[in-house]
Amino acid sequence: MKSVFFILLLIPAISFSQRYGGYLQAHFGFDLPKNVNFVYGAKLDGGVSINNTAFLGAGAGITKFDQINGIYLPLYANFSFALKNPYSKFFPFVVAQPGYGFYKEDNKLFARNSLQSTGGFTYYAGVGIGISTQIKVKTCITLGYSRYNFTSSVGSNFNFNGPSLRITLLML
Repeated sequence: MKSVFFILLLIPAISFSQRYGGYLQAHFGFDLPKNVNFVYGAKLDGGVSINNTAFLGAGAGITKFDQINGIYLPLYANFSFALKNPYSKFFPFVVAQPGYGFYKEDNKLFARNSLQSTGGFTYYAGVGIGISTQIKVKTCITLGYSRYNFTSSVGSNFNFNGPSLRITLLML
């Protein structure tokens, strides 16, 4: 009985009703966190497209903070969903990108002591609208919320978070 139940659960997973393919996304945007003037960056991710509506993958980016030296390098997982067929003229688009940001900065306090800052957990989550521009390339504009965490060598944590605007090119 258990084997019959297992086979019945396995049939949808191996059926040919779902199409799997690849996708590539390029994200460009800026953030307006509370404690920094301006943050801008670019990200690139790719992975598996399920029926051209769910996009699961991984990516990397480069982020620059207006008042902070150095560059923040996020590595993240991408979960994007086109809530309607992305071949429609307009379609709702949802994106979530949790990850880890790499950052390192050394501030010399005295001749022997230095204060070091490193990166930490980061994420972006947003909703927006997609526009079909060509057969395989879609433009999406999302408004969301982002957070960038940092850790100092003395053990204190600080972060920058606030609203974000992203423009995404989705290539199917």
